Amino acid sequence: MLTKIKKAWMLMVVSVLGLFGLACERSQEQEALIKPDHVPEEQISQDILDAYSDWTETYVKTASGGEETMYYVAYDEQGNTVSEAHGYGMLITAEMAAYTDDTKAYFDGMYHYFKHYPSTNNSAFMAWKQRDQGDGTMINDNGEITGSATDGDMDIAYALLLADEAWGSSGSINYREEAVTIINALMDDVIHEDTHLPLLGDWVRGNDPVYSEATRTSDWMGGHAAVFAEAAEDNRWEDVEKAIVDTTEEVQNEHSPDTGLLPDFLIYEDEQWSPAPPQFLERDSDGDYSYNAARVPWRMAEAYQTTGNNQVREQLKRINEWAETHADGDPASFQAGYTLEGEALAGHTDMVYTAPLAAGASIDESKQEWLNQLWDKMTVDYEDSDRNYYNDSVRLLSMLTVNHKNE
Repeated sequence: MLTKIKKAWMLMVVSVLGLFGLACERSQEQEALIKPDHVPEEQISQDILDAYSDWTETYVKTASGGEETMYYVAYDEQGNTVSEAHGYGMLITAEMAAYTDDTKAYFDGMYHYFKHYPSTNNSAFMAWKQRDQGDGTMINDNGEITGSATDGDMDIAYALLLADEAWGSSGSINYREEAVTIINALMDDVIHEDTHLPLLGDWVRGNDPVYSEATRTSDWMGGHAAVFAEAAEDNRWEDVEKAIVDTTEEVQNEHSPDTGLLPDFLIYEDEQWSPAPPQFLERDSDGDYSYNAARVPWRMAEAYQTTGNNQVREQLKRINEWAETHADGDPASFQAGYTLEGEALAGHTDMVYTAPLAAGASIDESKQEWLNQLWDKMTVDYEDSDRNYYNDSVRLLSMLTVNHKNE
């Protein structure tokens, strides 16, 4: 069993033997990782604790209606939530166990909330969205999509494995057993049997004429896949990990050779992957490096830290090199979205783009000054006007990724 609990993100590099053999084997030749070197280690940990305290006070809410205490992460000012937010919440509270003792109650409450709102298509998953009824109760969204969103469930499953490593599974919740249940359901219901890449959710069926050959790049969690292969004893997850790496290489070479950027969505047509057209699912920039794909450098950094796969590192370095050069070393100059050719889509920056770049920079020793500048933008120079659920959650998760530690 792979034991990769992220103890202050400390088991992130997987120097600990046991949790996931594949990842441990690959990490033997892993290149050095870096952290900000212009501030003391104690300050890095304090910055993370401060960000966590602000995050819990602002976004973690109590829900009523269940037999157990339930917590959820409010993703808007109306107190509504989505499974993506819930996955982030469970990741954060599991990872923060290395920094403070008050996270288990939050994590367990989030687990109970997750179980209380299952997808209408597959009860192993969480329903995509719940709305606050104003009296402490929530109700599943009544819109067209009542099923799952893949990234939320992948993060929830991974967080449960982290919880097993942090607290064990002999208590009232068998974290590992619950994780494996989700992992098996993911493989059966949302992993494409031919491309081996994640579908958008359990609402996509095999005969869907629009979405059955599509994937969201921010759902490409290669590190999760490697861990799932060991936890569920299912080598099909190794095919998922390989498909993520191979398709990233294809897209970078064919569609973004100068930037390395990935688009929000890809479509498989004529035996090749192409960026989705405008308004494919969400917005005009669905085929660009936009608000979904902005998370890709963070996911890639996690995958490299977990598996030690140097092909992932080289793919991420392509993005790192272009981003630092394009911004001339100033994170405030990195804009909120780009075409795959590197043309800016906006005239302002946004933390959900900045923070994942810091996670990405942590895998490349040549980016020390760039990482330092990004860390300051995430901490010292983080403006109140930039704060919202999405920015603050991805910021905190990226900070945890940056603060890796071998043990």
